[in-house]
Amino acid sequence: MRIGGILAVGAISEQAARLSTPTGGEPVTVRNIALPHTSFLRPEKTVNGVLYYQFEVIVIAGRTVMDHLEEVT
Repeated sequence: MRIGGILAVGAISEQAARLSTPTGGEPVTVRNIALPHTSFLRPEKTVNGVLYYQFEVIVIAGRTVMDHLEEVT
């Protein structure tokens, strides 16, 4: 899989398996989730001097964490 057409990563399930899973009611922390991302300027979308940036984020986590995920902001 390629992120933003540049970064190649293995299968998402393989990446998620590397992360720890909270147990016994533990809160989700940065040890349990990965957010590979990219952002770039889109000059072809710039209108009247207003710059347009594109942001792409992929959420990687185990099923237990993903089942509780409601929103990424």
